[in-house]
Amino acid sequence: MKRFINIDSIGGVGKALMVRTKPYSFIEDYSTVVPHPHTNVLATELTQFVANENDYSVYVNNTNGYDFSFYGYNYKHHTVIDDYEHIDKREIQSIG
Repeated sequence: MKRFINIDSIGGVGKALMVRTKPYSFIEDYSTVVPHPHTNVLATELTQFVANENDYSVYVNNTNGYDFSFYGYNYKHHTVIDDYEHIDKREIQSIG
């Protein structure tokens, strides 16, 4: 596996936040295909603080990749409306 891409959802709307990436050079690669990448240095820190485990957590130590999360409307997380039909497809495209 060359790159692992995790797209997580805590609500399913809003622009996806790049939470983690490894190695740093992947950020530069990503910025060449996505005109307005959405991330900040606090994303990783907050993820570690709240102990947010997801599929990428299993691979982060020995596999290069990206970890994204949709975080808007988090009240929907793990409810009956937390499904594919309630995701704004335009936001998925914003990831690249």
